[in-house]
Amino acid sequence: MTTRLGVVTQRHGAGNRDSRLLAAGAERLSWGSQHADRAVRDCLHRNRCTTGCTSGAKQSMTVSYLPQAEALGAEIRPGTRVVRVLHDGRTARGVLAVGPDGARTVYRARAVFLAAGPLGTPALLQRSRIQHRAAGRRLSLHVNLRTIARFPEPVHADRGTIFTAQLKEFGDQGVLIMPANVSRGSLAAALAGRPAPDTQRLLADFDHLGVFTTQVRLHGTAAVRAVPGGGLPLRHAMTAVDHGALCDAFRKGAALLFAAGATELTPPVAAAPALRSPADAEEFCRRVLPRDWELVSVHGMASAAMGAADRAGVCDADGRPHGFRGLRVCDASVLPGVTGISPQGTIMAFAHEIVSRFNNP
Repeated sequence: MTTRLGVVTQRHGAGNRDSRLLAAGAERLSWGSQHADRAVRDCLHRNRCTTGCTSGAKQSMTVSYLPQAEALGAEIRPGTRVVRVLHDGRTARGVLAVGPDGARTVYRARAVFLAAGPLGTPALLQRSRIQHRAAGRRLSLHVNLRTIARFPEPVHADRGTIFTAQLKEFGDQGVLIMPANVSRGSLAAALAGRPAPDTQRLLADFDHLGVFTTQVRLHGTAAVRAVPGGGLPLRHAMTAVDHGALCDAFRKGAALLFAAGATELTPPVAAAPALRSPADAEEFCRRVLPRDWELVSVHGMASAAMGAADRAGVCDADGRPHGFRGLRVCDASVLPGVTGISPQGTIMAFAHEIVSRFNNP
């Protein structure tokens, strides 16, 4: 799988000053960091990783698996949305889909593979009344704390790839820290809750700023429920342990950035003042309340988890929803629980294994 996608250890390119600073800060603290492994080919460092790689270097499905599937005879139908899995109460028979023109079409199939993502998959199972009471009840997430750091020298964080270094010292605690290359527009969006003078001051210092993401694995779970009209409300329960984990992760990130030479940090709390020392960061953590955090939720998983039916499992070890044949779930939904690292490789490994078991029962 890694060879198929061209996964490489990505070194610093032209730019990536923010990644170099992160690595330098980690070295000063004797913390472990490493270059990032990424599925890219001939990266041109255009800093469009999260908004659509303009060079085609990022090995997304549009340049990897989908063209290969078409070459093997698969038919890709863009703009077509599945609204329900059709079944007789025990066996999936196909799907009902809506095309880009609004026309409904029934697709009959010997087998249905469901990969609508950690939100779409449980919603589709609920609408199809397949394990609908269990699907979506326990969605696990990573969350990101976004910290803006000002440095005395230019950083030019908009130059380079998304990140080429990552702090792994606390990976066993579910905490990773990495840069997030930004544009002026994305920085302004991150500052939307702050007073206009603060935003204008930071935008004026754009070339001296780096934005750093601290990824935290939470213990509290979310629930997602499909509602009539296509709505998909999500409720997340943050526990006291989670709030403590966020404070601890922020302390680690602040220590790293000050060690890297940052002179000012803007924490992910709209009402918080700028922090100019580790003591300021400690005082911030003492005062911050659970409702204050501005969190970015990422990496949903386990919303249709593998597991025994009497333990709230939705699917068996082959990705089949309990009690159903002819249907297999093969996306992040089936992971048994939350991972401590970014789950892309784990998700793909599960998908490959599920398909392999289907082909070799």
